Amino acid sequence: MQSDIVYDVAVIGGGASGLTVAIIAKQRGLKAVIIERSDRIGRKILVSGNGRCNLMGDGDIISKYNTLDIKEIFSVVTIDNIKSFFYDLGVYLKLDNGRYYPYSDQSSTVLTAFKNKVDALNIDLKLSTNVLQIKDSQPFCLHTSNGCVFATNVVLATGSSAHMGQDSLDLYKSYNHHVRPFKPALAPLITDTAHIRGLKGVKIRAGATIVLDNIPLATRVGDILFKDNGVSGSLALELSSILVRHAHSNAEIYIDFMPGIDGDELDLALKIALNGLFHKEIVANILKRAKNPSEIKKLIKKYPIKITGIASSDLAQVMSGGLLLNEFNLSTLESKLQSKLYAVGEVLDVDGECGGYNLMWAWASGIVVGNALSRQM
Repeated sequence: MQSDIVYDVAVIGGGASGLTVAIIAKQRGLKAVIIERSDRIGRKILVSGNGRCNLMGDGDIISKYNTLDIKEIFSVVTIDNIKSFFYDLGVYLKLDNGRYYPYSDQSSTVLTAFKNKVDALNIDLKLSTNVLQIKDSQPFCLHTSNGCVFATNVVLATGSSAHMGQDSLDLYKSYNHHVRPFKPALAPLITDTAHIRGLKGVKIRAGATIVLDNIPLATRVGDILFKDNGVSGSLALELSSILVRHAHSNAEIYIDFMPGIDGDELDLALKIALNGLFHKEIVANILKRAKNPSEIKKLIKKYPIKITGIASSDLAQVMSGGLLLNEFNLSTLESKLQSKLYAVGEVLDVDGECGGYNLMWAWASGIVVGNALSRQM
């Protein structure tokens, strides 16, 4: 059914970034509608941070992303700005080990706050509605599975094809926008299985280094969960987001089973008992590879496993790729190719490491666009 209403802004996608845009726009007096293909909003918010909803990181922000271009966004939208946005929603934040969470430690708290704000502001919602095509301008005509929606401004906030998601970049390709194809990031690493036999289900705290063509790319410490075809856990996911930015046909992961322990301390531990240090299957794999006793120590600190790929999009938390950022005005995220078209969140070619940085980009880009819309109307 076609609507005769012309909205000031139509937000395509009811996720983190889309909800942020719509709320700010409506608070500034704009007539806003959210068009969401699912039967409810904020599905990914509910599963973020293993249910705790890691909202953003702290400290050095810019280096956590695949591009330095986001520096302009975060020079305008600070951590304090994002905290203020959540306080206005009624969500109090706490800082835990360099990461911000809702005080409740429950992602449902965040989603409920968004839903309550959408209801309080009477933002129009069109659920179970898929946008098929955007045509014309002044106003734009959004052809959907439930008829046409007209709007003066359009914001693409559909995320990516990562877990539960959909690739909707074609909607802007018709306006000559270019994309870097989506590739899974923050996903398990697929590896050669010869040296992880018997380890399926074993979870450890370890260090790891990603090495590409014998050159180290990054070293991190975190949780590793061994699977039958590779490694998962927060550490593997974080390293995958770095590896995906490179061609990775000759990559390895070096596992440090005792991060922070070396030298005399490691020698003492080995003299006491190897079997008392690790899971029995880890010990078995180390002993199988060690050609002599001196190699045991080396393998504990640098256990190489060949990486053969990154898991598919259905196992990825985010995707690397999207609409090219240089085709958008960085101060407003408005298209340089078609006025009054905007993009936010994961549809843009911006991806961050673990630690809440992808949600942080969603909030920041949403705030920028919400403010830009209110200034132009």
